[in-house]
Amino acid sequence: MTPPFLALDTPPPHIRAVRTDAPPTIDGVVSEDAWKKAARSSAFTQKYPTSGAEPTEHTTMLVLYDDVALYVAFECEQTKAGIVPHVSRRDRLVEADRVEIDLGTRADHKSAFRFTVNTGGVLTDAVLFNDTDSASDWDENWEAHVSTSSHGWSVEILIPLRVLRFSTADVQAWDFQARRYISEKQEIDEWSYIPREEAGEVSRYGRLDDLRGLRAGFPVEVKPFVLGRFRRRDAASTELSSGTDFAGSAGLDLKWHPTQSLTLDVAVNPDFAQVEADQRVLNLSTFETYYPEKRPFFLEGIDLFTTPRQLVYTRRIGHAADPPNLRAGPPYGEQLVNVPEAAPVYGAVKLQGEIAPKWIAGTLQALTGENDVNVQLADGSRQKRLADPMTSYNAVRVKREFEGNAYVGALFTQVARAEQTSDTPYLPPGPTDAPNATRLCPSTSATSTPVLTVPVRVPRGARCFNDAYAGSLDWRWRSSEGAWVTGGQAIATSLREGPNRLVRDGTVIRPGDVGSGAFAYLNKEGGEHWVGDLQLEYEGRKLDYNDLGYNQRSNDYRWRTDLEYREMKPWWRLLETHARFEYFGRTNTDGLWIGGGYQLNLSGTLDNFWQFFTEVHYRPAYFDDREVGDGTALERGGVWGYELELASNPAKPVSFNLQTQSQVVASGGFMFNGGGGLLLRALPALDLEVLPTGIYSVGEPRFASGGAVPGQYLFGKLTAKALGTTLRATYAFTPQLTLQAYSQLFLASGHYTDLSEFDSAAGSGARTVRLSALHPYVLAPPQNPDFEQGALNVNVVLRWEYTVGSTLFFVYTRAQSPAVALGAGDAANLRLDPISRAPAADVVLVKLSYFFAR
Repeated sequence: MTPPFLALDTPPPHIRAVRTDAPPTIDGVVSEDAWKKAARSSAFTQKYPTSGAEPTEHTTMLVLYDDVALYVAFECEQTKAGIVPHVSRRDRLVEADRVEIDLGTRADHKSAFRFTVNTGGVLTDAVLFNDTDSASDWDENWEAHVSTSSHGWSVEILIPLRVLRFSTADVQAWDFQARRYISEKQEIDEWSYIPREEAGEVSRYGRLDDLRGLRAGFPVEVKPFVLGRFRRRDAASTELSSGTDFAGSAGLDLKWHPTQSLTLDVAVNPDFAQVEADQRVLNLSTFETYYPEKRPFFLEGIDLFTTPRQLVYTRRIGHAADPPNLRAGPPYGEQLVNVPEAAPVYGAVKLQGEIAPKWIAGTLQALTGENDVNVQLADGSRQKRLADPMTSYNAVRVKREFEGNAYVGALFTQVARAEQTSDTPYLPPGPTDAPNATRLCPSTSATSTPVLTVPVRVPRGARCFNDAYAGSLDWRWRSSEGAWVTGGQAIATSLREGPNRLVRDGTVIRPGDVGSGAFAYLNKEGGEHWVGDLQLEYEGRKLDYNDLGYNQRSNDYRWRTDLEYREMKPWWRLLETHARFEYFGRTNTDGLWIGGGYQLNLSGTLDNFWQFFTEVHYRPAYFDDREVGDGTALERGGVWGYELELASNPAKPVSFNLQTQSQVVASGGFMFNGGGGLLLRALPALDLEVLPTGIYSVGEPRFASGGAVPGQYLFGKLTAKALGTTLRATYAFTPQLTLQAYSQLFLASGHYTDLSEFDSAAGSGARTVRLSALHPYVLAPPQNPDFEQGALNVNVVLRWEYTVGSTLFFVYTRAQSPAVALGAGDAANLRLDPISRAPAADVVLVKLSYFFAR
């Protein structure tokens, strides 16, 4: 068989959609009379493992439509490989035979909706954008059913027109792609064949022609819900709170299409009871841990707000605030009764879509409630204390698309805090009505140092929290043949109101300061052998968009270049190979070298479908200007490292993956970081997964604490250990009724030895601390720098989709705060004790929602 086309200048394939007056019954059996009139195609080409070859099994695709829906059916002969059915919950892409269709309803050769059905009847969906980017966050209500026979399997798919976005033209042609995946052979067969060495995705699709008279109307989708909660807090907790409480609430999710190309999403009092807990990790870096968004409302449509640098990180919305400062001294003697929980999300609104030809816009607004904690005073009385005020999060996005594959976009964000200045307590001396009376803010001052923590004190009427603003311009262009792509982003930020803000690199950002940054890249993504990329970035000292976005650090210049040689055709026992050289570097804006390195890696896939990745790297000595927390930069030794990753054939009943990293530090230290996973598919409806992790780091000097005198910093050789095991079990009674259990045992410790000191005059500004300048410190540290952590978290979710889009959730969670306090002189070690001492809460939730659409 000759492939449909192998050259870029070959016209894409076409299939004609046929209108039907009698819609087929969606039962998986392609037997209705309507299908006999449908357009059909069997012109599939193997993409993997042998690009351009004839498929090993025959596939026939059929397409129909009417005023309500698009209907697609597949007849999949399967006699040379066993059918691999895997039943799981909806939107979980598991290893199984499956089919996929992509509908580029805007016909812009850049965007598409993806619908996937596997042989177990599991439905997943996603959106594609910018030609090659994809996001599995989009979620809609559609139907599909599967039927098996002695010679293979078949599937019927119903996609309501109301979930699609298309023009009002009387006659339309959509970008269209179809794929089949045969699990046992890891084979991908494509209808619109794209050679693996070529770049581009949606721009390479075929066409679905002759769609006439499509009218989706202006549908409204409504999903009200009710929620009940029972909570028990551990009486053995180190917090003062304990006991049980009950709560209930109701909310509403609404979707409205003002026009066929615009969608309005509204969530009133949204709840996220079905969300799995975040995995605990030991973070030895000076950067904030990044947690992916899991809440459905914020996931859907987030692709429009995606930019090269992440100005919209929706985990900020409804986050748990840090515990506020307390008046611990006499006469108050305040203690926390409970730590802050996630702030309530009162409501959220999204509007997005095409507002004019080639103009796409979107808005996101969310309002979170005041986050309070209870504080107990010395006399036993309790009062509420503000941890975070009521906050409004806002984002506006506009994109102008151009012919070919290019766009220019703008993004603006605002975080506004509705702070009541009377919500924070007064501080002595003097009466509270004195002209010089001050209030205690929840946060610490920009003048704080690791030696001295200074609570923020503000005058009467002044604010404790900043408002934050960010704006950016971003762009992207891809060459006509798809091989070259370039883009970038320019960013500006500013704070308003509130006190000065201290950044870990010692930068103080004052209200009214303006920060700036710019990022640009050039990638070669297509070609038979050579690909690579080049990235350049500048981030000014005052750049800060972490109120709504995510950025590990500013105050730097960065550069990176990668060059790869790849072989996409099978040779020896390899299906494909990639050899890659990488170089990257970074200085802060003062020219101090703060990191970089050289990496050489090799990866590939064997003919038994095992995958491997191996790398050696060298990173020269550098200074970490975030290590101490006030801009004092600690020298870190050069590192030689080796990484190894392995993954077995995922189609087997038992499969595994392994990731390891080992590093030797020139200054005297060693680090090992490992993780992996073991997946057992005991039954088609049951899978068990074990995910162990481990960290061992020893010998490298790290900041421990402030010394006994001003300007004194203590460092010690840190021995850090962490062990974690996550167990996940999923049982699917049907694709609509599933039970998932998740638990994580996490232990961590850090012990400092061989303490050394660095003395510097207080207030002398930024300093660098060379390892050779450290002197032994023989006294006991003023405070114990060791730490221990332990947590056992559990999450069990029963999900029943009793009708399309309507669900019942029964959820049990056990959440534990991992940190425990150590006494003076206690040496931290890895042990189970913290699990019994750390605060814990058990919660049972029941959530019932009902979906209906007009």
